[in-house]
Amino acid sequence: QAQHERGAQQARARFSNAKAAKAYAALFQALMQETPPAVEPRPWRDFQADPNFPQTWRRFIPPALKDIVRSGLYSASKRT
Repeated sequence: QAQHERGAQQARARFSNAKAAKAYAALFQALMQETPPAVEPRPWRDFQADPNFPQTWRRFIPPALKDIVRSGLYSASKRT
């Protein structure tokens, strides 16, 4: 029992909320000082549905209609 108590006290001292918050704050401050990487948007054709989620009704939609919807979504995202 005494060993358990000592271990619990050590864990509380090493992993306190205050220490975790201070470590996260230091991490965020360090990240904010870095220059963000240059990001090149990927074209829609590079994205694919996750094979772990079976596609059911989407396979019945004609590709031309899918392209219209995709281009509409893409142009709408550029406006915002």
